Amino acid sequence: MAVVLTITVTAIFSAACSSRKVLVGKWSYSEPLSKITYVFNKGGTMENTASMTAMGGIISDKKNEGKYEVKKDKLIMSGLYLDVESKEFTYALSEDGKTLTLTRDGEDIVLTKVE
Repeated sequence: MAVVLTITVTAIFSAACSSRKVLVGKWSYSEPLSKITYVFNKGGTMENTASMTAMGGIISDKKNEGKYEVKKDKLIMSGLYLDVESKEFTYALSEDGKTLTLTRDGEDIVLTKVE
């Protein structure tokens, strides 16, 4: 019984680690007046930087630090938001590993891997 439990726990842990591993790195999303960068670290910590350009070319940068967790096809980010403790996204990685799509409430954010 203990062997089965150990194998099960190891399999779940390995799946979570390998899912997290594919997200590790720097990802970017941009529009004409804004750019958002996410940096996912190996240990489950992350950084988020939002750069907004206002009238007159003034740039405002806001950096947040938080944590992330992967559960199957869900990416849960916490410590970044003022309105809620955490946000859960469904995520999909492109076959070439260069595009990460985050979906929440029917809206997609498409991030590109920064190399």
